[in-house]
Amino acid sequence: MSDTNKTLLVPYMVAGYPSYQRSLQVFELFAEEGADIIEIGMPFSDPLADGAVIQHAFSTSLSNGTTLEDVFSLVRSLRKKFETPIVLMGYLNPIYKKGIAAFLSDCVVSGVDGLIIPDLTPEEAGDFVASARERNISTIFLVAPNTTDERIKIISEISTEFIYCVSLLGVTGARNSLPEDIGEYLNHVKALSGRNTLVGFGVNSKETAAELAPFTDGIVIGSAIVERVNGEENSIDELRIFFKEIRESLNH
Repeated sequence: MSDTNKTLLVPYMVAGYPSYQRSLQVFELFAEEGADIIEIGMPFSDPLADGAVIQHAFSTSLSNGTTLEDVFSLVRSLRKKFETPIVLMGYLNPIYKKGIAAFLSDCVVSGVDGLIIPDLTPEEAGDFVASARERNISTIFLVAPNTTDERIKIISEISTEFIYCVSLLGVTGARNSLPEDIGEYLNHVKALSGRNTLVGFGVNSKETAAELAPFTDGIVIGSAIVERVNGEENSIDELRIFFKEIRESLNH
């Protein structure tokens, strides 16, 4: 997905939050303002890795009736206008319910480039990864600061290009500060895995993004974006300003 040496900006937004059309507006804003990869959250009722902001967005989206078909509809709408790589992030239950083969086929038809599934463990991912490879869909797995070297090596073997480094122990959401040794942690994962790294969880400002940029190939921003989006018309304008600030902070 990456073909430059710059720090990639990977914004995240929940599909269908606070409405289908508003989320589509946000995804289009990402593409218009230079996102390198767009990450789309598939709403799920029992997320393991997401904090209060994204849990609320999931709940609202599901209450609106958002389905996997709506997620693919959003992807198809974006594909009509933009070539920005698109990654879906979500959980296994809805995928199993639909059927893995059917889900991956819809990914191909709609234009999905990659998948992040936090509750798909490396030990159980073999068949899923093989099926994704056959369809040229990237698989991105997560590591955390307490992931062992042995497990990082296993994850590197089933990750296509990127490994997603969780910045700290815990769930998604804004933090006042990042761990002091985060640079050492990110350098270690990159050296050991031989993969490009994305870092997310707790990235909530241009200052945080700039602090992390020297140690990673890409920055993921989720909760800080989701919490800025609501039904107010000016929320899109305010988000555009925030997004431009983040983009500028990575142009080092």
